Amino acid sequence: MKEDAAFFDAVENSSDENNKLDAGIFNYIIKQKDVIIFELREQIRILNNHIEVLSNSVQNVNRNVDSMEQSQQQKLNKTKSVEGDKKCTINNSKQKATVVSEISENTNTASGVSHTKTEDTTPTNTKNEGQWERVKNRRARRNVVIGNNKSSDIKGVPKYVDLHVCRVNPETSADDLTQRLKHKFPEVKCQPLTSKQPNLYASFKVSVFGKNFKESMSPEVWPDGVVISRFLYPRTKRTQQET
Repeated sequence: MKEDAAFFDAVENSSDENNKLDAGIFNYIIKQKDVIIFELREQIRILNNHIEVLSNSVQNVNRNVDSMEQSQQQKLNKTKSVEGDKKCTINNSKQKATVVSEISENTNTASGVSHTKTEDTTPTNTKNEGQWERVKNRRARRNVVIGNNKSSDIKGVPKYVDLHVCRVNPETSADDLTQRLKHKFPEVKCQPLTSKQPNLYASFKVSVFGKNFKESMSPEVWPDGVVISRFLYPRTKRTQQET
């Protein structure tokens, strides 16, 4: 090879007349060989260290992945457990509602008394597991009949409906308002109320027949700017009024 021929030429040029070489040349070559071997071993050691570091990094990544998978699995198990508890609670509520309903029906049947049922807000599944329906309010309604025999000697008393009229000029009196409405509602009754700001406006309770209620809520009947609404009673008074 060319490298070998060059080496032999260099040796031949370095020899003396007797073709002898200085031993120091070979000692130098051997030392350089040892230096090269040492450097190669050092590079191998560094590469091994890099390999070890990479291996540790891969192990840490694998451990983190395993930990994340375990955490997600635990969360999934907790979610399933909570959903199971909710289903159990709903089933228990349904069973309790059924038992209470049966007891109530049996009691009503035995006593012969009809009670008003309150609204049951327990969700029930009457069709399938995917559609929930709310139990509707089943209030007992009274059967009311209104007489219409006008030839009878006994006369009925018409039912009045009360209106709350406000934002009226404060100088307006109950008689003024009565005279204003009498041509439309001859039966009208006006009662002054204490308004929140008597200096700014006056308020009245106006009573008309129930049959005239719809017409009394017409804006054309009232002066411009006056506010009209259904008169609200406290619950006890309202019950008496309706009775």
